[in-house]
Amino acid sequence: MKPGETALLASTLVNDSRMKEYGDPTNTFIYAARVLEALTGVLLTPSTMCYAMVAVKLAREMHKHKSDNLVDACGYLSIINSLLENQDDSELNDPRR
Repeated sequence: MKPGETALLASTLVNDSRMKEYGDPTNTFIYAARVLEALTGVLLTPSTMCYAMVAVKLAREMHKHKSDNLVDACGYLSIINSLLENQDDSELNDPRR
């Protein structure tokens, strides 16, 4: 891919096909944080869940290059930015902190 195409594809996936398939990523990561918190007892935020997904994608990329890893990592980073800019991250609003 040419420079910029990775981020463009990630944006298309996050805002188009993945949105249609899985719904709003904000809700997905809010629910994922709650599920993992229930399993571990550790207070997690939606952005923390996204950071974990970026880590998984980068770990896979370190094992073997696959464009999909980098596209997905870009997508997760864009979701983190959206969560933090829109203050949808419970880290910012959680009264338990």
